[in-house]
Amino acid sequence: MHNGRYFFVWHIRAKQIPTNLEIEISYYGSEITTDDTTIEFKTHDTSEREKQGIIDTIHSSMKDHGITDYSIYATEYMPTGDSYSFDSKKDQDPT
Repeated sequence: MHNGRYFFVWHIRAKQIPTNLEIEISYYGSEITTDDTTIEFKTHDTSEREKQGIIDTIHSSMKDHGITDYSIYATEYMPTGDSYSFDSKKDQDPT
């Protein structure tokens, strides 16, 4: 069960995940799993400000490594058992 808490499960996908992103994400999340193209992690009771901080951190890390084609997908699980998802597709390649 959800123990009366809100939590998010985040998924970041790209052709290549920057090696430092896992370290930066560990400030926000737990239960982090990674491979060359995906990072998944969980955050609890995430405020709108914290959520935006996570997204900004991801965008900054990707930009610093020249990665322009990636997606951020998160699902919020509520204490009621309901869920809400959002997808922040990031593709700056004009071609």
